Amino acid sequence: MITKDICGKFVTLRSATELDAEFALNIRRTPKALKFMPPLNISIEQQTAWIKKQRELEGDYFFIAWNKFEKRVGVLGVYDVDSGKGGAEIGRIVMQGINPYESLESWLLLLEFSFENLKLNEVVAYVHPQNYRAIRFYKFFGGIIQENNPNVIRSFPFKEIHFNPENLRVHKPLVVKKIISSKELKIFECLPKI
Repeated sequence: MITKDICGKFVTLRSATELDAEFALNIRRTPKALKFMPPLNISIEQQTAWIKKQRELEGDYFFIAWNKFEKRVGVLGVYDVDSGKGGAEIGRIVMQGINPYESLESWLLLLEFSFENLKLNEVVAYVHPQNYRAIRFYKFFGGIIQENNPNVIRSFPFKEIHFNPENLRVHKPLVVKKIISSKELKIFECLPKI
């Protein structure tokens, strides 16, 4: 689905367009991404078609993270939104920005979009059990690891990490402090496009 831009201090999340297909595909093919994610063995044309379809798909939001220099620095999304149950999956995150605050702020913006705009009660991320850096990252935002039997998606093991508005509220001041050393991070305030 398409939504308005989600703006922060360092990044803006924009709904992906067909023009983002090559970037989205290439970032998922980096060694960093392939280490912990299933490979995408598709063409740019297939990625373009997927983005085009996704832009109309109810309950599916795929974003490109842009830094303040108008450079693409990552992809992430919230999808399989079930408004009736108040839940969704969250992830598809691969960041390549130089500034680590871009990753922190992108994830914060996505979580707040999920809870404030979509009014979800919980979102779940799936992470490779050996991706310790991602697990630490998610815990920093109040993510709770669901301890259960190892699950497998497409022959890829994963752990479930659950996020809810209350845990985010508790952890947000630390996240914001890490991002800008201030509790006055304002989000969802984009300048109108001209």
